[in-house]
Amino acid sequence: MNDFTHLAAPLLIIVGIAVNTGPGRLGEMRDLRQRGDQFFALIRPIKGPILSTEMVLLLRTGHQVLWEPAIFRELAIAGLWNEHVLVDQIRQHRIAAVITDGDRGDRAFEEHFSPAMADAIDEALPRKIPVGQRILHLPAQGQPAG
Repeated sequence: MNDFTHLAAPLLIIVGIAVNTGPGRLGEMRDLRQRGDQFFALIRPIKGPILSTEMVLLLRTGHQVLWEPAIFRELAIAGLWNEHVLVDQIRQHRIAAVITDGDRGDRAFEEHFSPAMADAIDEALPRKIPVGQRILHLPAQGQPAG
């Protein structure tokens, strides 16, 4: 192989990446990053447990992952978990916030949260801050969190 052949493969890879991440895709990636930064700024100061469908977001903001909503929903459906333990904690304001993918009626939300969980979230955490496809559910203004 000559020197040109050694340079051709990396050059083709770079061209391929540039085509697949053209200006529109790069702008979309920047928007996602900004929304992530915006979410980080909202979540970091929250004191108390947060229930989230996005566990990496919790870890990156210094919060512990306590539950994985989809797994607990499946366990409840199978009769292996009493979801009212968590429903009661939400209603008693022991959960400071909930981060969901979408809201009631959205497929992603419905896959993670039962109607009882959704009712508890709506009741105890009525303030909703949408950031992209995610929603940060918080207590009413002036109400203590967690």
